[in-house]
Amino acid sequence: MYNIIPAPSNNHEPRLPGDPIDLIVLHATVGSYQGSLDWLRNPASEVSTHYLISKDGRIAQLVDERNQAWHAGTSFWRGRTSINRYSIGIELENLTGSRGFVGQDPYTQAQVSSAAWLVGDICARRNIPRDRQHIVSHAEIAPRRKSDPKGLDINALVQQIGGYSGSVEEDVWYVVPQRVNIRQAPNTDAPVASQAYRGQKLYVDAIVHGERLMGSDLWVHMKRMPPYQFDLGFIKLELLRHGN
Repeated sequence: MYNIIPAPSNNHEPRLPGDPIDLIVLHATVGSYQGSLDWLRNPASEVSTHYLISKDGRIAQLVDERNQAWHAGTSFWRGRTSINRYSIGIELENLTGSRGFVGQDPYTQAQVSSAAWLVGDICARRNIPRDRQHIVSHAEIAPRRKSDPKGLDINALVQQIGGYSGSVEEDVWYVVPQRVNIRQAPNTDAPVASQAYRGQKLYVDAIVHGERLMGSDLWVHMKRMPPYQFDLGFIKLELLRHGN
């Protein structure tokens, strides 16, 4: 059993009624523990996390799990967007990528042990499967935009808590209308790069903000995976359905 230190942040909002909490997202701070703690509690930052784990294994709780912390940003996973709604965010103190730091900052054994205990405890309390579809990195829910927690072996962490660490499936989507334009940018004024047809299989590598249509400003950017598709570009999110 680990002690959890209360360190409340006001950077949060209520969860939406009916939303399941079934995803744990692991992050790296790109900075020191104290600096990150101060930033995650600063209203001007507009970011937060549920938990922050220091190099020496201390666990601070900034946001109650019943609320949304602002950790995921523009994100998607298994057909969902706005991943803050469904997830619990855990930040690990790490200097990789911070100003003036060169190389890869290793995660300490104390830190990884605390993370494993916390992830296992959340899974047990919330009946979240202990696998790589439900325990993920920030990089996996925000590809092309984020790369953290770089250097953390999440497969080993999942194994440490008795979970299944198999490979993460590609996120497959399918075209819904008879035909849609693939644009060179996320707006209808952008040139058409190509077209996709009903039932065509696509692999999405990012969700981005663009022109507001059909009730949202979200567009998808496609991943190049021949022979399924050959033209990279953008399609309005609502014109696709998730297939996993």
